Amino acid sequence: MAIGYVSEEGKAVVARLEERTPPGDPGVVTIEFSNILKSYGVKSVRADNYAKGWVESGFRKQDIMVEIADLPASSLYSEFVALLAMSRLELVKHDKLCLQLQQLERRVQPGGREQIGHPEGGHDDIANCVAGLTVYLLRNQRWTEAEMEARLPISQHGIPKEYERPEVASTRIRQSAEAEMRDAMVGSGCNEIVKPGMRNPGLWLLPTKHKVGEVVTVGGGKSV
Repeated sequence: MAIGYVSEEGKAVVARLEERTPPGDPGVVTIEFSNILKSYGVKSVRADNYAKGWVESGFRKQDIMVEIADLPASSLYSEFVALLAMSRLELVKHDKLCLQLQQLERRVQPGGREQIGHPEGGHDDIANCVAGLTVYLLRNQRWTEAEMEARLPISQHGIPKEYERPEVASTRIRQSAEAEMRDAMVGSGCNEIVKPGMRNPGLWLLPTKHKVGEVVTVGGGKSV
């Protein structure tokens, strides 16, 4: 269990970290954790999907509401790494936490999807708990341009994986991605892109009178 808050500087601060390992009575642990939560004034918590029915029921009996996290562990770790890079976290000194974070592995799944998790036979309970706490604490925070760039997933070619949302990327990333796309198009014998209702001068910001599908002259050539 991890308890934390957002500091005046906008950092996610882990105030307390508790772990109980088997053997033990889950009911007794739930009561103990509930009393700790109440001592910090905490009335609701967020948990993962593991045994969620029992967890919700157990804490509800102690007047603690449970919300199930909507992000999987792998996504939490991706966000957590970005927050670390932005110096947005203050963690407690905990040897097991450090070990579990160091042992996390990034694996490529069929289809190219990346998965971050513990190694085979390993554990990441504490790491997952801290990642979930800090990511959700800062989920609605406002970010600077540099911080947005750090949070944006980038492909191996430097093009944002969420390129359809250019408003979250810095100008440098947008220009780099567009330049790379232009180079690829020119190399394939194509001209610059003309998006519906727009001419593409670099950042797709200037309006055009050209209609979709109209043949226009671009740099001495033609583009549809």
